[in-house]
This record gives sequence, C-alpha cells and structure tokens, in this order.
Amino acid sequence: MSEQLPPAPQTGNHRVDAALAEFGDIHQHDAADHHARLSHVQEVLASVLENPNPMPRPQQQQ
Repeated sequence: MSEQLPPAPQTGNHRVDAALAEFGDIHQHDAADHHARLSHVQEVLASVLENPNPMPRPQQQQ
C-alpha cells in the first residue's frame, strides 16, 4: 500500500529544500539505497548549519 506524504516544507534555502525533498521521496527508492540517500541529506544539512549564509535560489526560466 502506497501512502501519500505531504510535500516537504519550503525553507527558502534551495539546498535545504532539495535535501528535504530527497528525504521525502526516500520510500520510492530501493531500501539498499536508503543509507546513502540519508547520509547525503545529513551532509547537506550539516553544511548549511556550518555556513548559514543563505544562497540565492537559482532563477527559474519562464
């Protein structure tokens, strides 16, 4: 049974938002890949905490 999860929260920091989105869809990936994906998310979040200066979001093409 597939359960619908709410979308990841938007923080305003594109690196954090991307990491949270990756974490949020982990159930769609093979369990063997979970550790690597969680490690990547943790590394991104730790990096942001170490250097909290916000990075501008990439401009969206219209």
